[in-house]
Amino acid sequence: MMVMFMKKIIEYDLLEKNMGIDDIESAESFINISDYKLTYWEFLYKAHTQISNEKFHNMRYYYLNINRLLYKISIPFINMFYYKKSFDSVPIENRDFRKPEIDYFEELYFFYFFSVIELIFVVINKCFVLINECLELGINNKQNSSFETSIANALRNNENINNLSEIKDLEKYISNYKGSIFDVCKRNYRNLYVHDFTGEIPKYKSNDSTNFEIDIKMEDSFADCIALLKELDSFLKLIDKVVIKFIT
Repeated sequence: MMVMFMKKIIEYDLLEKNMGIDDIESAESFINISDYKLTYWEFLYKAHTQISNEKFHNMRYYYLNINRLLYKISIPFINMFYYKKSFDSVPIENRDFRKPEIDYFEELYFFYFFSVIELIFVVINKCFVLINECLELGINNKQNSSFETSIANALRNNENINNLSEIKDLEKYISNYKGSIFDVCKRNYRNLYVHDFTGEIPKYKSNDSTNFEIDIKMEDSFADCIALLKELDSFLKLIDKVVIKFIT
């Protein structure tokens, strides 16, 4: 039953979408994710004779990997934006008369919304792994359920680096995680609806529609996603500053 439901959504997405360049430009004028990137490659290349070959290649890998992931966020974001715009374009008084179209707009909005949320947290985790590698903190991220907290503690307790302004800024940023938009989105969306061990986005229950464990409104979720993306930009700039500091 669920397979048939998803098949209908995919068919609607492929056959009925009427997205034009103006829709793409509209999304990018709201949030231009193509501007989100790490910039340390030039500094890394200049410093490659001063660092080990293994570290150089690891740092190069994370530079390419994270920037590719950032680029990938644009695709579901533009789709998410498009379907919210499509949903909003239908007057409230007409929505009961335009089913299942209006339902598909909402379902597809949430499908792409959760894709964006998941990719953002993949990027965030990769950034912490990058910092662990760059600063040679030696934390095992694969067997550490509180990896981010361990990073903050390591930054705070390492007397060789904790007096640097870049380190202080990053440590303070991570320490203010509780209650932040990262925390809100991870608890309310990523942890509830995106499973670590399956490609389902989001988790569906066994019926013909998406039923969320908490009442998620499109407007509220969209506002949270935009706030999360803006905060991601600030976070990436902090990560970039720390890496550049330690490879120059």
